[in-house]
Amino acid sequence: MRAQKKSQVHIENANTFEYDESTGSKVKRLIGLVRFRQDNLIMTCDSAYFFDEENRLQAYSRVVIQQGDSFFLYSDFLNYEGNTKKAHVEGNVRMMDPSMDLTTTDMDFDLQNNIGYYTNGATIINKQNKLTSKTGYYYSKTNQVYFKRDVLLVNPEYTIDCDTLSYNSISKTAFFLGPTVIKSQDNTIYCENGWYDTQRELSQFSRNARLFSKENMIYADSLTYNRKTGIGRGFRNIRVIDTAEKLTIRGEFGEVNRLKKITYMTKNPVAKKYTDKDSLYLYADTLFYNQTKDSARILKAYYHASIYRKDMQAVSDSIVYSFRDSTITLFKKPIMWSEEKQLTADTIRLYMHKNKLDSIHLLNNAFIAMMENAKHFNQIKGRNMKGVFKNQQLQQVFVYGNGQSIYYAKDSSGYQGVNKIECSFMQIRLDSNKLQKITFYEKPEGIIYPVDKIPDPELRLKGFAWYGNRRPVMNLKILF
Repeated sequence: MRAQKKSQVHIENANTFEYDESTGSKVKRLIGLVRFRQDNLIMTCDSAYFFDEENRLQAYSRVVIQQGDSFFLYSDFLNYEGNTKKAHVEGNVRMMDPSMDLTTTDMDFDLQNNIGYYTNGATIINKQNKLTSKTGYYYSKTNQVYFKRDVLLVNPEYTIDCDTLSYNSISKTAFFLGPTVIKSQDNTIYCENGWYDTQRELSQFSRNARLFSKENMIYADSLTYNRKTGIGRGFRNIRVIDTAEKLTIRGEFGEVNRLKKITYMTKNPVAKKYTDKDSLYLYADTLFYNQTKDSARILKAYYHASIYRKDMQAVSDSIVYSFRDSTITLFKKPIMWSEEKQLTADTIRLYMHKNKLDSIHLLNNAFIAMMENAKHFNQIKGRNMKGVFKNQQLQQVFVYGNGQSIYYAKDSSGYQGVNKIECSFMQIRLDSNKLQKITFYEKPEGIIYPVDKIPDPELRLKGFAWYGNRRPVMNLKILF
């Protein structure tokens, strides 16, 4: 590497000029309007000692170093080595360029390479941003500053508190390493690696990234966030937690819109509604979670949706869970299982009370089937049905319109016969998930067959199908 060419420091002005031999060598002492020049550097002060043979100086009081038209370094004291262009300044140190204003107690500066550093704390002002740290390095050629120890960036809208931060005063982008906390009125963000564009208000966070707001908490391997639009995106191992509703949504990709209060999750998403004894899991291709204008929360599951709970499972094309009235609605070919019962209809609406099954509505083409054995099934069919639960078990079913039923009469000695009856309105009572009594209203019509005499075509009501192979089971790979 070729050595840097050395240049001489020149005296351009001083009111008083004298030699001071008290140090044992010839030293020029300059007093009043002192001015030095070296290449494009100008140094001024009230008084100075100039060591001509060593090409260095010491300056005192109202010291100013000017480089070009845009860089200024102020201090009370300067020790300057002309051969290396290295300066040490102390006392009321202030460094200014077009992009920033730095103040500290003392600082070292390499004016050959335009690198400055401090170790006793400094404050940097850049328009609306104020940054403080214990240690810092400043590279004026690239307008880059590196900060260590107790780093704090304060903006009217947010603060960044971290251990290590790099800041570019031109792009106004901060890069942080180590534990970092970004706080604003709307949320708090934590990460251990990332960057934040303070001008465009765009950011990316990784390593234990998380975002906390009034509505929810978000965890992910990596997060991006646009503070202007309020849109945050998560990648891999995402968790969105609503503590008010005791709801957690997980997936591999998700987006949260803070302004519209909408969250959606894709790539193996699953939601868990926590309860004291039996939590509910909801799976689908895509999950949407939003808060309406009246602060009610709605969870929507689209395509290949399914529910798992110990006392109830269900599948359908889409599911809507309204937390305001604890209603779960299943659309498009829904199937629900409760103990040995299978329930189907065009639409199923399930009502919860205190996180327990309360009642159910089967709307259009309602059908309930209960397996007696591999060949025989109790069956109830009607236009609409309403069911009532007690102790998490279906206790009563009311059939409204076009009612039909097949049920196996049984006592302690075995099956007594098969009843096949049609009636527009029925009431069915169950106990321990078994048919106990059916009450028929409005001119029922029917026939009773011996069990071994019923023709095979009469074993099934029209529309019967058994979907046991589609019944959801708990996915043990999903851990919360």
